[in-house]
Amino acid sequence: LMADDYGLPNVVLEAQAVGRPVLLSPMVAAGEAVEPGVNGWIVSAPDAYAEVADCWQRLAADENLLNRMAASARQFVARNHDRGVHLRHLAELLREHGQPIPLKS
Repeated sequence: LMADDYGLPNVVLEAQAVGRPVLLSPMVAAGEAVEPGVNGWIVSAPDAYAEVADCWQRLAADENLLNRMAASARQFVARNHDRGVHLRHLAELLREHGQPIPLKS
């Protein structure tokens, strides 16, 4: 659980990149990385211990849920935070403004 109000800690995306569903407190940026019940959960408060225990128990009791959430976490990072995705997006923006940038595939 993280209680940082200054953005999304890298460890969240790193965990997702290796297929770990994440469990976050309601930090400002939590919704940027977590779709509750899909690739992790956002609990109601940093000290919501019963919610935390419930999430872990659900994952421990349902291997299919764990596998689905793990795959979704990896896909989220690949789709939204891969450097190739960002570089292509930057190149598109530059082209739109008259600055062609050749990119290797």
